[in-house]
Amino acid sequence: NGLASTNGLASTNGLASTNGLMTSTGRRSTVKYIAKCALAAGDYIDKADNYGTVSRFYGGLGVGTAWKNNACDITC
Repeated sequence: NGLASTNGLASTNGLASTNGLMTSTGRRSTVKYIAKCALAAGDYIDKADNYGTVSRFYGGLGVGTAWKNNACDITC
């Protein structure tokens, strides 16, 4: 429930705010790493944690850019 790889990272189902990776500082570090790898430089996602605090996670490498809004296909 914390991270569904079949949905985009930016979606509610892709990266849930109420459980999983957004519920602790250490887990949000994992989200930071995932976003940095998946998204292109200059791109980002904003995600709320279980308290409603929004964090911005920036891209860098761009190895799975399609994953931002959709399921990651074979190319990513």
